[in-house]
Amino acid sequence: MGFVKKWYVRLGQRYFRKKKIELAAKYYLKGESEATALWQKLEIAEILHNLDRPEEALQRIGAVIEQTNAISAYERRAHILREMGRKEEALLDLDEVIKREPDSYLPWYTRGITYRDLARYDEAVRDLHESIKREDEDTVVTTYYELAMVYYESGKFHEAVDAFRQTLSYAGRDIPVYYLGMARALDATGEVDEAIRYLLQGIEMADVFESKPDHGLSLLIQKTNYSYGAFQTFRQQIRNSYSFRMDLSDLYAQKKEFDLAADAISQALRLYPGVAELYLKRGIFHRLSDKWNEAEQDLNRALEADPGLLKAYYEKALLYRRQEQEERSLQVLLELNGKFEESPVACYWLADSYCRLERYEEALPVNQRLLELEDDDPLNYVQQGEIYHALERESQAVASYTRALELSADAEVFMKRSYLYYKLDKYDEAWVDLQEAAAADAELPETAYYRKAMGYVLKAMERWDFAAEAFTKAIELNPGDPALYEARAECRLELNELDQAAEDCTAGLKADPSYSILYSLRGYIHYLSDRYEEAKSDAEDFIRMHPDSIGGYYNLGLIYYSMAEEDLALKMFNRVLSIDSFHARTYLYKAYIHFNRIEFEACIDCLVQWGLYLDAATPLERKLEQLRELNGLDEDVIETASVRLSEMYSQTGRYLN
Repeated sequence: MGFVKKWYVRLGQRYFRKKKIELAAKYYLKGESEATALWQKLEIAEILHNLDRPEEALQRIGAVIEQTNAISAYERRAHILREMGRKEEALLDLDEVIKREPDSYLPWYTRGITYRDLARYDEAVRDLHESIKREDEDTVVTTYYELAMVYYESGKFHEAVDAFRQTLSYAGRDIPVYYLGMARALDATGEVDEAIRYLLQGIEMADVFESKPDHGLSLLIQKTNYSYGAFQTFRQQIRNSYSFRMDLSDLYAQKKEFDLAADAISQALRLYPGVAELYLKRGIFHRLSDKWNEAEQDLNRALEADPGLLKAYYEKALLYRRQEQEERSLQVLLELNGKFEESPVACYWLADSYCRLERYEEALPVNQRLLELEDDDPLNYVQQGEIYHALERESQAVASYTRALELSADAEVFMKRSYLYYKLDKYDEAWVDLQEAAAADAELPETAYYRKAMGYVLKAMERWDFAAEAFTKAIELNPGDPALYEARAECRLELNELDQAAEDCTAGLKADPSYSILYSLRGYIHYLSDRYEEAKSDAEDFIRMHPDSIGGYYNLGLIYYSMAEEDLALKMFNRVLSIDSFHARTYLYKAYIHFNRIEFEACIDCLVQWGLYLDAATPLERKLEQLRELNGLDEDVIETASVRLSEMYSQTGRYLN
């Protein structure tokens, strides 16, 4: 019987050497009572660990340590504890091994990768370098790889590249994951072309490994001293990255070579058919290439393969949005919300789609449901603020932005609330929010956007000089924005700096000749400066651009009136009234022209019309006061106009504008 068990032990040893773990366990355990040597006991423990029976493995090693206190037993137990996730316990065993046998590389190596697992990278680097000092070419390549991974994970990408180069410098010792690691490190240093070159080599090798009946286990054994567990880990890396094609597609995408990126995913689909994630990825690349039909087909395939793949819905909605088909995007999001009612992200996107379609009344209840699902995300309150703003419910929008700011002091939200305060004529509050925005983002004050906002608030506070200074800074940062020249011109107009204000209008028109309001403003400035010909030219230019503009004809009428060109003035004023018969001030100027021509009846009629079309909220008594305050008219004319205006009010009870 003893002979048979010894034979079982020998078979167990043979299969263990061949990495046929299940057969090794079968025979080793049958003859375990004859496996009396220390190394045999440790092999049995290793086999049990590889069969996912770690507690049995630890029990056997614990017994060996009690019996022999052997260093190799501590070392084996540390290895198993580490792979079980019990890292700190593993370190205790490794400390004992290194203390007793400091010249052996393996405990330094194992402790180094254990420190890596714990993200204690400085200690990991130290131990791996100690391991390298003690190793020869048969083992050192794997240590360089682990060192490279430590550098990579700790963000020292250039050091990682150097370590990967060292790893790959040993001819015939390379395996696919070395190339994957090198490619990722090169990508992190911005060397994308070099990363692609290495990854293509890794892909070629990974395909060879996967084509073997054992998926490359024998090749790994030939090239390295990695364990069967490590082989499983490496193979999983290959499969998780779809034989490195996912990484390759991302590298091509960085170069905006989206067709090559899509081709890489197509290769992956041939190796891993029907995978929803791959269809999704290729669909994204097709979208980025403006291949709308191909993108839609892939996204549909992704959803067929995995109806619960939320990102595919978002990508499909985005695909339609990029084609300016927001209604179709909305339908996708409605379907998504129907399936995932409790998803805050789906709810946010649906509300956003309604907003893009300017269907704010429908967006609001969706946003309110979003806040029921997730009331601690400031973005949800920002969305609510934008909806209220669009609905012209500014006070509620302010409250929403305030809640968002309570959750997170965001510069952009301060800017949004500042604008609302500005619209609500709360200029002090608007100013305070601008200061808060600058405190939240130190770079913001150096943007034209911020200086422009500052200028408008100061302008509203009638701080004309400071407002002009803010607009000057904004113009320096963005000289192509004509609105900035307009705003500064208005400030300079208030400061009676008429020449500088006119120069601003000219500069703004140079920046954008289509910004027609500057013709009107410059014409007004010329009018104030008694430069009527220049004013007339600007007014005519404005009218050419806006042939139905009341303001254009009215301003030109004023200019002709000031030039004593009464016929032309009347022509312009009549043109205004043909567009808007309720334009009160036009009647007033016509009244003056008729008075000058001693056409008193026409003058009185125009004065009555002027009084009628003044602000409808102004009572008759105040209108009569304003009529009597007019200068340059005969008292009888004013009195007659007053009587007629009063009679019209008494006849109708009130006048409806």
